[in-house]
Amino acid sequence: MQPQAVYLDSFKVKLTFSDGKVGVFDGNQLLERNGSLLEPLRDESFFRGFFIEAGSLNWSNGLELSPGKLYQSCSENLQHPQHGSSQTRCISR
Repeated sequence: MQPQAVYLDSFKVKLTFSDGKVGVFDGNQLLERNGSLLEPLRDESFFRGFFIEAGSLNWSNGLELSPGKLYQSCSENLQHPQHGSSQTRCISR
């Protein structure tokens, strides 16, 4: 099963991983960094244009976040939907 991603709001993305666990990636933490690939993501409409390819979270400017890195960034708060809220929050990077 390929990971699924749904935009919530305020640069947050609900992620469902291949093992069925669910977490929320907080893109605000990513945007605290500097870099040419991050600049376009500061526009929320561009940020919302992410897509999943080969299990990674991607944007059209070439930025790619691996599923392993996303899973690790949410590891403390990942939950199975049937075992608690699917609106878990995670702190990334």
